[in-house]
Amino acid sequence: IDFSNLSKDALPYARLLAEAFSAEIVLGSVIEQYPGAPLAASQLAAQIIVPMMRHAESELERVADELRQDTEVKVTSQVSAGRPSHEICRMASRAKADLIVLTTHGYTGLKRMLIGGTAERVVRNATCPVLVVRELQRRLAS
Repeated sequence: IDFSNLSKDALPYARLLAEAFSAEIVLGSVIEQYPGAPLAASQLAAQIIVPMMRHAESELERVADELRQDTEVKVTSQVSAGRPSHEICRMASRAKADLIVLTTHGYTGLKRMLIGGTAERVVRNATCPVLVVRELQRRLAS
């Protein structure tokens, strides 16, 4: 979850599947680290990324609490820093996830090359199945 409305579109699907299969939901958020700013090597990166991670942990826990109110399913959360597609796959692997549920803008062509592709990279690299939820407004318009 990146806390955008789009990323929250995945939650109803995750909740429904977790309830149906008596599964746990592990919410994840990734603070993107840009090349050339490794977390351990740069004090400036630490001064920026660590507070961002703390904020993300707080926001993710708020989302988890809201989700817990709507379901009996166990909900936990994790925050990581790095390349989103890599970290999502790593979180899923560590959690021994049976399924990754995420959203996509559904960009194509040049727009995808310039700003997107996280969902596509997760699909290609995940060790478990991936459910990709398209942008709700785009689905409603079609």
